Amino acid sequence: MHAPVFMGPANAREGSGYMLVSGDQQIVEKVKPLLEKMTGQLVNLGPEEGKAAAMKLIGNCFLVAFTAGLRDTFALAGALGQQPRDISGLFDIWNPAQMLPARIRRMSGGDYTKPSWSWQWPAKTRRYLSIPLSSTAATWPLCLQLLR
Repeated sequence: MHAPVFMGPANAREGSGYMLVSGDQQIVEKVKPLLEKMTGQLVNLGPEEGKAAAMKLIGNCFLVAFTAGLRDTFALAGALGQQPRDISGLFDIWNPAQMLPARIRRMSGGDYTKPSWSWQWPAKTRRYLSIPLSSTAATWPLCLQLLR
């Protein structure tokens, strides 16, 4: 049985956060009451041995990519003379994470004939941007490297 968690020390103390579990369902049912006390939500991913561990690694990969995206967002904001608090204000009113389930469905559906995004818009964006960044592309946020 695997039972990895998405929680930090504060979550562990509070019994909040998420715990994934997979493996022999007889064992899972036996320890379920104990596990539920340790977490805010126990997510049973079924009998497949190792599925919870795999999903934990996949989740961590997403968190790393998410954090790298924020780093690039802050770099771009700084290059444009904007403050991190302004970014926070934007995301307080517009939450792009709400698009995640629909984007995952589109990307995992395999139909790539109707893209929701095109490389045509970056050319338009480039015309409007005059960004005083270093001429060394390696120091540019990834989103701007893609626009070059």
